[in-house]
Amino acid sequence: MHDHTRRAPNQLTSHFFIGLLVAGRAFTIDGVSVKTASTQPKGVSGPMRCQLMALCGGDQPVETWTDLEEQPLETRLGDIAVAIVVHGERVCRSSAQHHREWVIKRKAEIAAEERRKEAERRRLERERLERLERAPVGRLLAQAKSLREADEIRAYVSAVRERQAALDDPLNATGFQQRADWALSQADQMEPVLSGSFRTVQDDD
Repeated sequence: MHDHTRRAPNQLTSHFFIGLLVAGRAFTIDGVSVKTASTQPKGVSGPMRCQLMALCGGDQPVETWTDLEEQPLETRLGDIAVAIVVHGERVCRSSAQHHREWVIKRKAEIAAEERRKEAERRRLERERLERLERAPVGRLLAQAKSLREADEIRAYVSAVRERQAALDDPLNATGFQQRADWALSQADQMEPVLSGSFRTVQDDD
């Protein structure tokens, strides 16, 4: 039910009570004032108009009702209320659909991120295992190099010893032996067999 009064030639204010049933639930629009005004410039008479605007913005109305001589705007308040409810339901459904689409998209993004993290974890673990497998080989090659260098030092000391007699000013026996002993001790420290490092070549770091 409703009552209405005309306050100005181009302005209508209606006060009404409308009971609505939406999706099995009862709603009441109680004491709502709907105010419409002429869209004509001030001082120019014209029909009043009520417009239902989209909630998402924009300047184009979803639906328009115009005050007509044979059908005054205040007699169509029930239609307007129904249109508001229908539009509201449409907006709610659209919002729910957008939310569902967002949830689906977000779940897909999370699943993709989890797959990426798992792939990265597996890659790092694979590289770690490969490093562990290569480490003994690397130590073995390093020890082989050390053995060659130790033998080269020993061969060098032996060659110097043999050439001492041919020198015009050779080192005395004590001086040469001191130098030879130091060089040979360095070779012994480098050699993996004498140092014992060959025994641990396959041990993990």
